Amino acid sequence: MGDLIIKCIDKSTMEDQIHVFMDSFSHNTDEYKTISIKWEKKHFQNPVGDSFIFGAFDAGMLVGINCFLQMRYDYNGEKIKVLQSCESGVKKSYQRQGIWGKIMAFAREYLLENTDTDIIIGFPNFQNSYPGFVKLGWKTLLFEKNMVLINSGSKILEMYFGKRWWNVIGHLLEIQRIIIELKASPRYSVIKSQNCMHKKNSDRMVTLKCNSEWLEWKQCYAGIETYEIRKKEKKIAYVITQEEFMHGLKYLKILDYFAVDDKKEKDAALASFLKFVKKKDYSLIRVWNKDEMIYKKLGFIELKRHVNPFIINLLNEKKKFLENKNLWNPSFLDLD
Repeated sequence: MGDLIIKCIDKSTMEDQIHVFMDSFSHNTDEYKTISIKWEKKHFQNPVGDSFIFGAFDAGMLVGINCFLQMRYDYNGEKIKVLQSCESGVKKSYQRQGIWGKIMAFAREYLLENTDTDIIIGFPNFQNSYPGFVKLGWKTLLFEKNMVLINSGSKILEMYFGKRWWNVIGHLLEIQRIIIELKASPRYSVIKSQNCMHKKNSDRMVTLKCNSEWLEWKQCYAGIETYEIRKKEKKIAYVITQEEFMHGLKYLKILDYFAVDDKKEKDAALASFLKFVKKKDYSLIRVWNKDEMIYKKLGFIELKRHVNPFIINLLNEKKKFLENKNLWNPSFLDLD
C-alpha cells in the first residue's frame, strides 16, 4: 500500500463506493442492483441533503469509505444539524491497516471546517464496530434495550435463548398471547395508511424532525409502512413498521408508535395492533425501549444480552447540552 489519499467524494464514484461496501461485507455480486437502488435513494435523494461520504484511495483506487447521513432534529424550538455515521467498509485486502480510523479522523476535521454540523450520532454494532468508535473517542450516551415478542418458530427461540429455550421461555409465550387477547379491543380497527403521519415534536427532548416529506423518502428507500389504529372513524394512534429478514426468518420492527390525542387509549390500541400482526408470518416482533413500560405490560421480553449503543461525537462546542443523555430517546425510526 502506498500513501493513502483521503477526501470527500460524491455520486460520481457511487459504483465504486458500493463495490467497496459489498467487498467488505462479502455481499454476492447479484445483490448489486438492489443495493445500488437503495444507495442512490438513501444517499443522493435525501430531502435534507446528500450524504457526506469520505473515501480512501490507494494509487487512484477506492479502498475504504464511511458515509454520513444528513438529518434534522429539534430541541426547544432550535434546529439541530445532525449527521449519522452509517455505511462503511474497507476492501478485504486492505483491512487491519488502520484505514477506517484514518477516514473517520479526516472526516471529523473536514466536517468541523466545512459544515455547520452540530453533532454526529451513530448506532454501531455492539460486537463489531462499537469498540472502534470508542477507541476514536466517541461518547456512549445510551445502550438501547431490545424488547421482543416471539410470534412463532423454534429456530428463533433457539437463536436468542439457546437450545433449552423451552425451559426458559416456553410458558411466557402463552402469557404473551393471553395478555394481548385481554387488552386488545374489538372496537379498534387497524388500517394500512397511505399517509406518512408524523408525531408532534417535544420541546423537552431532542426530537427527530420527521415531517411528511422525510417520511415519504424513508418509506421509499427503507420500505417502512404506516398503520392507523382507529375507533370507528376516529384516529387513535399510528404505528410505523419495517420488515427485515435475517437467518432465513421474517421479523417486524416497530420503528415508532404514538397516540394522536388521547394517550389513555395507547395500551389497548397497541394491543389491537399486535393481535393484528400476530396473525401474519413474523417470527419475531422487535422494538427498542421507547415507552418501555407499555411493551412490558403487553408481554414483550427484554433481551439483556442484545443491546444497541447510541453514540455521539460533538462538533459544535456551543451545544454541549446535546451530550446530556436525558435529552435523547431514539427509536428504530432514527436508525439509518
